[in-house]
Amino acid sequence: MAVKPENIKWNTANKSFRSPKFKKNLPKSIKNKTFLKGEKIEKIKLAFKKSKIKDKKAIITLNKKSYNNKQTNDIINSPFSELIKSKDKISIQKFFNIYKELFYNIPKKGDKSHEFFINQSQDYLNNYIDFRDAQIEQLLEELELKEEELNLKQNSTTNENIFYPNGTFLRTHGFDTEFIDGVPQGLPIWVMQEGMKREFKSYDVYKIAKRAAGFTNMTYDADKNELLGDKDLDILEKVHTTDLNYIKTGRDITEEGDLNLPSGPDREIDISLADILDYYAADLTCLEGIETDNPNEVQPENYSIDHDLRDYCHINYWVLNGTTIKGRNFSPGETIRAYYRKDNPDLNSDDAFLEAQLAGDEDGIFNIQGYIRFDYVHPDNEPTKYVNTPLVAATSLPNYVEPKYSNYGTRMYQRYGYGDQRPADGSYKSAIPDRLWEQVLNDPNNAFYNQTWAWSEAENADNMVDSESGGYYGGEGGYTYSKKIYKWWDGDAETTRYVVNVGRRNSAMFRKMRAYFVVLDKDYKGYSSLSNDRCKSSVNSAASSFFGDMDELDLAYENNYARRFPTTEGGFYIPYEYWDEYGLE
Repeated sequence: MAVKPENIKWNTANKSFRSPKFKKNLPKSIKNKTFLKGEKIEKIKLAFKKSKIKDKKAIITLNKKSYNNKQTNDIINSPFSELIKSKDKISIQKFFNIYKELFYNIPKKGDKSHEFFINQSQDYLNNYIDFRDAQIEQLLEELELKEEELNLKQNSTTNENIFYPNGTFLRTHGFDTEFIDGVPQGLPIWVMQEGMKREFKSYDVYKIAKRAAGFTNMTYDADKNELLGDKDLDILEKVHTTDLNYIKTGRDITEEGDLNLPSGPDREIDISLADILDYYAADLTCLEGIETDNPNEVQPENYSIDHDLRDYCHINYWVLNGTTIKGRNFSPGETIRAYYRKDNPDLNSDDAFLEAQLAGDEDGIFNIQGYIRFDYVHPDNEPTKYVNTPLVAATSLPNYVEPKYSNYGTRMYQRYGYGDQRPADGSYKSAIPDRLWEQVLNDPNNAFYNQTWAWSEAENADNMVDSESGGYYGGEGGYTYSKKIYKWWDGDAETTRYVVNVGRRNSAMFRKMRAYFVVLDKDYKGYSSLSNDRCKSSVNSAASSFFGDMDELDLAYENNYARRFPTTEGGFYIPYEYWDEYGLE
């Protein structure tokens, strides 16, 4: 029922009729209409017409809802532990009843959808393991790689090794090499990227990177027998395996797509030469016993089958990178360390690199000359080996033709040596006749070897002009020129003598031209080697015609004429027995 407002007074605090205590509940009646605005009055009138208040009375409608016992137990908290209404209790049956009723009203996809129920139930049945987790994990890894690539592009400071800049190609001492169409292809090779070394597992992929770096790949010109292009050994930086292991190791490069990947996390990998190829490292000692320039001082106990008699040992071997053969000489008592492959590189059958090699397990080293001891450093526990064991049973060796000098200090002619020459067929025969050797060339006092004796002063020389000082013009260590030796018939003794031209006399007035010569035979009438009585002259004959009628001996009197016997570097003439060791014929 409406209450008639009483004691309404003007409130000076809020300048209205509203009581400060009941600001929002001020009663409205006919008596306060004068205090309301026109529009508000009309709204109030309309509200009274629509309300259920009639004649100052309010009509209230009461409705009653009844519940049975089962429903009451579901709704009301019977123990009265709470003074408020309990939440609705939903059973499994009730849930499925509601679910069945709302089935077609539930969306197929979304937060509260059939898809949501399916995924939630499936997670529960599979212990919360989704079959798509592997795909999610893969996508996360790819996302991580992309973020790493983006970070590297956005980051202006790039990781780089201080000794080997990014883009540097690296190799170590050894290659696992094979020849393809004449081109050596050797791995392993690394490239520096982001301060790490990445190993090429494919030579074809390396060639792509090599070309991208501005280099030309190698090709083999069979016609010129020449390797063209930028050779790997010229562009690869050689690094010892110890230093290589100090460089961080990135992911391997197996295919072309790997070139675009980041270098990856550092991997702890130690590289050794033995992991790359089979090789030997050995200290080689030359056990030959001569320490002189005279090869005749070689002792039989120090002489080996392949001894080259030049006072050193020799070997050839394939270097570890498998691209070249190296030859080394070392002196008696000297020890060298050699690193060589156990086997040859994989060569084509028609390749020109193939050579005669040492028979046995080690075909990476060959052409071993001299008595050599092998003390192995690698592999471990490899026993010491001796190569070219001396001929213990030998008692004597062929002698080299040692230089011999006359009493005048000039070098003497020798059979199979200085001044001698081989026949035109190249056989090992002397061109010096036996009698010439005995009477002239083997005599150290013979006038032939004297370069200073003035034959023009001889009593029967008759002051000859254009005279020669001596009969010999050979030089030390060779025979640049020597006087020709002729055969002269000695009518008094009815025998042939050996003579040499020493001068002439020109014709003038009543004098006729004469030729002068010296008889060289050491037993000529008992005269001494430089006796003036050895000087003879022709009678009424020019020198050219006189000596032209004599037989000229076929000796090595000019360098371009002589087919000389071979010599060592020290000037010793090589015995025929050793020619095969020098490759002579």
